Amino acid sequence: MISTDTIQKLINPDFRCVIEENNTLPNYDSCFRYDAKCASKIALGGIKECLEAIKIEVLKHPDRYSFPIFIQIFDQQTGKLLWNGRVTQIIR
Repeated sequence: MISTDTIQKLINPDFRCVIEENNTLPNYDSCFRYDAKCASKIALGGIKECLEAIKIEVLKHPDRYSFPIFIQIFDQQTGKLLWNGRVTQIIR
């Protein structure tokens, strides 16, 4: 049975990330933005870089987040869900 907390986190994930394609950048063809209850960030990169930035945020402020951490990543242009998952632990 799915708990009420899990359903709530699926509706409002801990991190909501949006990837935007950008063909004008020399080394990156996309940038990302994530929003969380206690943080937000805009940087160059795609899904991998977004997940890495979220990992760094959670390790910096472990008191702000409780596991599992729910993450959703969307495409800016289409609104399509690119990645939906939860992180149960982070290994340093």
